[in-house]
Amino acid sequence: MENAGSFLQRFKKILFSQGARVDLAIEAIKKVTGTDILAKDISIRNDVLFVSTSSALKNTIFLKKKAILEKINEDASGKIFDIR
Repeated sequence: MENAGSFLQRFKKILFSQGARVDLAIEAIKKVTGTDILAKDISIRNDVLFVSTSSALKNTIFLKKKAILEKINEDASGKIFDIR
């Protein structure tokens, strides 16, 4: 039976990888669109990137969705399949 320490280490690794994926998404959006987005405006669930920001920025992101996804996935260990 695993002890609590190993369980917490695994949980910490999962949380870190999620934060790293958000950072990669922020960087990709900035490189492709030239605009900044805050980490609080992005979430990742089931390998889908959800964006909660202004309509103008959302439209820019959706227009350049393919390029953003390619940029994220060339650097990411876990793939992002869509942006919503």
